[in-house]
Amino acid sequence: MNDSISKDLPNMPLFQAVVCHVMKQTQTAFPNKIDISCSTLAHMLVNQGGFNCDSPLYLAIEISAAIDWLEKAGLIWFGGHELNDYFDVTLSKHALAKLLSDINGNNLASQLAKATTSEQQVAVVKQLIA
Repeated sequence: MNDSISKDLPNMPLFQAVVCHVMKQTQTAFPNKIDISCSTLAHMLVNQGGFNCDSPLYLAIEISAAIDWLEKAGLIWFGGHELNDYFDVTLSKHALAKLLSDINGNNLASQLAKATTSEQQVAVVKQLIA
């Protein structure tokens, strides 16, 4: 990722990882709904080695903030949440339209599925929130 973005927005790497994970999971399950545990996701991110954190609870709180942001931005819907668990999460109409849109000959859904590097993830996130 661009170093100036990392410096100006230090939580952006975690945000883009959470956005891509949640969008991939909801896209794969669509039209079915999924449940998301921020604690489980935090442990997964730490175990993958992408994030160093002394407390997975702190990471879970940051993940929860990212999921709340996705909902407020109109990209996902959820039926409810309790602490750091979200229930009945699904793509919104807006997110589905974005994922199905054709960008440079590829739909965003296929770009999301292939987004494994930080640069690829930030490109997908930019298109989702545009």
